[in-house]
Amino acid sequence: MTVEAVPVTPPRFRKVRWLLGGCIFLLLVGALLWWQYGRRAEVKYITVPVAQGSIKNAINATGTIEPVKSVNLGFKNSGIIKAIYVKPGDAVKAGQVLAVQDTAELEAQLAQAQASYNSAAANLQKLEAGATAAEIAQAEANVETARIAYNDAAAAAERNKALFEAGALSKAELDSAVSARDSSAAKLRQAEAALEDLKNGSRPEEIAAARAQVEAAKAQVELARNNLESAQLRAPWDGIISAVNGEVGYRVGSSTDNSNSSFITMITPTLQLRAKVNEADINKVKVGQEVSFTVNAIPGKEMRGKVAWIAPEAQTVSNVQLYDVVISLDPEPSLKAGMTASVDFILDRKDNVLTIPEAALTFARTYLAGSEGNGGRSGAAVGGDRSTSGGRTIPGGVPGTTTNDNGSAGRSEAGAAGGHTAGTTVLVLENGRPVPRQIVTGASDESNVEVVSGLAAGEAVVVGTSTSARTSSSTQTRSFMGPGPVQVRQPARTTTGR
Repeated sequence: MTVEAVPVTPPRFRKVRWLLGGCIFLLLVGALLWWQYGRRAEVKYITVPVAQGSIKNAINATGTIEPVKSVNLGFKNSGIIKAIYVKPGDAVKAGQVLAVQDTAELEAQLAQAQASYNSAAANLQKLEAGATAAEIAQAEANVETARIAYNDAAAAAERNKALFEAGALSKAELDSAVSARDSSAAKLRQAEAALEDLKNGSRPEEIAAARAQVEAAKAQVELARNNLESAQLRAPWDGIISAVNGEVGYRVGSSTDNSNSSFITMITPTLQLRAKVNEADINKVKVGQEVSFTVNAIPGKEMRGKVAWIAPEAQTVSNVQLYDVVISLDPEPSLKAGMTASVDFILDRKDNVLTIPEAALTFARTYLAGSEGNGGRSGAAVGGDRSTSGGRTIPGGVPGTTTNDNGSAGRSEAGAAGGHTAGTTVLVLENGRPVPRQIVTGASDESNVEVVSGLAAGEAVVVGTSTSARTSSSTQTRSFMGPGPVQVRQPARTTTGR
């Protein structure tokens, strides 16, 4: 029976194999550790400097710049435009002629009215003066002539009557003679009455009727003269021409015609602001209240005004009740009618106070709360160094620093109302590290908070972070930015204990 020999590994080779495996294991562990810790994020802190500013508590609304007065001008009567003397943008004075119509027809109407007036006035003068001596003498002669004719007719009638009774004349011939006598008698009475009227003068009612005719004719003259004068379109007050809707040679209708109601539009140079305020806020708006506003055409410039009057009745816009509030404005040459404005009705205001963004308080509250929730590891990963106070880890802090009991930088309602709030925490960037700082805050608005104490002008408060991996070009930003200038600072790299 043959026994085959089994090869035996030398002890030295076995040790080398174990050593090689250990090295490989260590390399793998090192690579894993490098992958985990070597890619640790680099943190950039976004800061805003503490600055002098204004805090205002206000009601927001939108509005439109408009002229205090606006009028549409048109000619009183229809006619052809003869000349236009103004263009949009021209400044005009009260009474200045803006345009004229052709006046030939209106001049003829005035001449006709004047002639009618002259005739009525002459007739009145005649009635008031009474009859002349010549007119009376003529009337007396007319009476005498009528009496002679009557006497002749009466004598002929008597003769014919005698002949008729003698049978020498027919009944028809007698009737004709009687008719002629009666007609002559009537003419005599008429002539005598005319003579009496001339001697007595005109009756009061005749003179009154003549006077009425004179007044009516005079009114027609005035009307024709006014029509002629209205052919010149004049400015009613000092103002600016806003629009001219017409050309020389065009026929325009009368002022009662809607097509001519806006031939020339004129506005005042003085402007006002008309804002629309929601019914929920209207009781907070008072006459005389201070208003600040901005317009898109002049970015960054805040202008002032005061509430002039408030509409007593709301207008419904998209099922929302809005009240018109008109604001008188300080003179501002750059403002123009039609500009859209963003309006703030000031309820409370503080000027020239230290301010920081609301974002600084929000970020500090979230940052500190997150550090506590992670047992301090968040501070090492995001903030760099860490220190402890009373068993609590505060990222980037210093020994002895404390925060509010809940680790937040929140403010009470007293701060928003204008009172002072103590115990508020913000993060101040010192030597590249965020350090908690206790401050006292005051009034606030929607974006900024007043700093009563705890900070100095120019100090940088943290409002956010921007992180990036060393082995990657990607960047992640964690920020609570509000309005205001931004400074990005790169903190010094630190080494944390393991």
